Amino acid sequence: MPNLQELNRLQRQTEKIQQRQELLQKETQLRLERASNAIDKSNSIASGSKPTRKTVTTNAGALDNQTIIADMSVGDIEISLPNASTYGVTVKRSGSGNTLTVNPGSGKTINGSSTITIGGDGTALEFTYDGSNWHIT
Repeated sequence: MPNLQELNRLQRQTEKIQQRQELLQKETQLRLERASNAIDKSNSIASGSKPTRKTVTTNAGALDNQTIIADMSVGDIEISLPNASTYGVTVKRSGSGNTLTVNPGSGKTINGSSTITIGGDGTALEFTYDGSNWHIT
């Protein structure tokens, strides 16, 4: 039969083990939260906060946070801006000749105009949306 000292020693060991288990549980919870935050960040990047780039030779619709490069070698091109935007859109002209037109969409304007024409090889314009209309920035 164990004596009182042995029982006290076993009780202290049991308490230390319980404390370690609590610390491990807290550490595991913290790691899970960090992993969850990393996944959330990754999902937000995948959902549109990461800029994209697209080259077009025909009429196209732009997406939020996208750079459209209009290859003017084939013919006239019209780029339609999205209905709304958080990050903006960039439209760049590549090549000379033909007409590159940017359309803000139904009921919207770009700096007060119904459309904008981009001239000059290499010219790029950035468009931002204020919740109602588009602006060249």
